[in-house]
Amino acid sequence: MDRSLRFLGIGAGVRTLGMALFGPFLALFLHYDLSIGYVEIGVILVTLGALPIPAAFVGGLLTDRWGRRRLFLASLAIEAGLVGLLGLFMMERSLAGVLGVGFTSSINAAMGGPALSAYVADLAAGSERTKGFTWFRVGSNAGFAAGSATGGFLIPLLGFGETTLVSSAILFAGVSFLVVTLAASPYDLDFASSSTPDRPTTATPGSTTGGPISHPGAGPHRGPEPRPASTPPPPSAPRRPSVVSSLRTVGRDRGFLLFCVAAALAQITIGQWSNTLQLFVIGPMHLTYTVLGLGLSLNGLIVVLGQTVTTHRVLGRRLSSIFAAGLALYVVAFLALGLSTLLQFLPVVVFFAAVAVLTVGENLTAITLSTLPSNLAPRQEIGSYNGGFNAIVTFGGLLGTFVGTFALASLPDPLLLWVVLVTPSLPAALLLRHAAHRISKTADRA
Repeated sequence: MDRSLRFLGIGAGVRTLGMALFGPFLALFLHYDLSIGYVEIGVILVTLGALPIPAAFVGGLLTDRWGRRRLFLASLAIEAGLVGLLGLFMMERSLAGVLGVGFTSSINAAMGGPALSAYVADLAAGSERTKGFTWFRVGSNAGFAAGSATGGFLIPLLGFGETTLVSSAILFAGVSFLVVTLAASPYDLDFASSSTPDRPTTATPGSTTGGPISHPGAGPHRGPEPRPASTPPPPSAPRRPSVVSSLRTVGRDRGFLLFCVAAALAQITIGQWSNTLQLFVIGPMHLTYTVLGLGLSLNGLIVVLGQTVTTHRVLGRRLSSIFAAGLALYVVAFLALGLSTLLQFLPVVVFFAAVAVLTVGENLTAITLSTLPSNLAPRQEIGSYNGGFNAIVTFGGLLGTFVGTFALASLPDPLLLWVVLVTPSLPAALLLRHAAHRISKTADRA
C-alpha cells in the first residue's frame, strides 16, 4: 500500500477523534440544551444539509481542475477553525451562531469530500483501491471509537461548548500532520505538469537545442541523433475536461445514476444511525449518555477490528451484492431495537447487540459506497463522479433525517417507528439489482 495512504489513515483517525467528541451528540445538544423539539431538529438538520448539496458536485468539478491534495487539505484546515467557532457559540447558547457555523461547515465538508475520495483512488486501482479505502475507514473509526467514548464522558463533565473547543485543537493537529506527510497524487503531479507553461531551452556552447550536451572526455560532438520513426512521443499530461463535458459524461452514465438513486434510497434507512438512533436511545429507550457513548465507541472498535477482515473476505465479489447484504443487517438491527423497547426486554443488551449487527452491515455497505463511484469513473472524471454521488446520496440522508425525526414525534409505538424507517430499504435493494445489470462486472468487483 502506498505510504501516503497509510499517513492518510492516521490523519483520518486524528480528525475523526476530534469530530466524534461532539458530532454524534449534536442533536442531543439541540434538544436538551436549546429545548428544540424532534420535528424542529429534523427541519434544522435537513436545512443545514440540503443547502450545501450543490457544493458536493462543485467540489467534484474543482477536484479535477484544482488538484486533490490541495483541495481536501484546505477543507480540513477550514473545518478545524469552524469547529472552534462552533464551540464558542455553544458556550453562549446561540442558536443563530450554531446554525450559521453548521451551514458553513456543511458547505466546506461537501466541497472537500470528492477530493479526498479521488486522492485515494489515484494511489490505488482494482482490489488495491478497495483496500486503500478500507485502511482509511479503519483509521477513521479508530478515531471515532476513541472520540465518541471520550465525548460521552467529557460532555457531562465539561459541557458541549468546552468539549467542542478541545475538538478544534485536535483537528488542527490532524491537518498539520497531513500537510507535512502527504505527497501529491499521480494526478496532481500530471496536473501540475500540464499547468506549467513550456519554457524555451537556451542553447549552450557546443550543443544544439534538444540534443545532447558534450562533456569533457566524451569524444567529439556529432550533433543530435535523430529520433527513430517508430519511437512514440513522450506521454503528455492529461487534459482537463471542460465542465460541460464532465456534466455530459456523468449524465449519460445510466448505470452510475441508477446506483446513486439506489444508494440514496438506502441512505434513508442507513442514515437513521446518525441522528434518530441517538434521540431514540436517550428518549424512548431511557438509556444514558454514557451508555450511548460506549455504544458508539463499540461501533468504531468493530470497524477497526473487523473492516480489514471483512474487506479481504469479499474481495472479488460483486460490490452491488455486498451492499445489499449490508443493508439487510441494518434492517435486522433497527427492528430489534424497536421490539426490545416495545417489550422492555433487556434494552441495554439489545442496544449493544444491535450496534454490533448494524456495524457489520456498515462494514459491508462502506466498501461499495467508497469504491464503486471511483471504479465507474474515467480517470479524468473521478472527482466529478464522486461529487455527483455525494450530492445525490446526501439528499437521501437528509430525507432520512427528516423522516426519522418526524416519525419520532408522531409514532409512539417503537416497533412501528422502525418498521416505517426501514421500509425504503426494499425499493433500494430492488433498484440496486436493476443497476447492477448496467454496470460492467469489472467495475462491480471489490
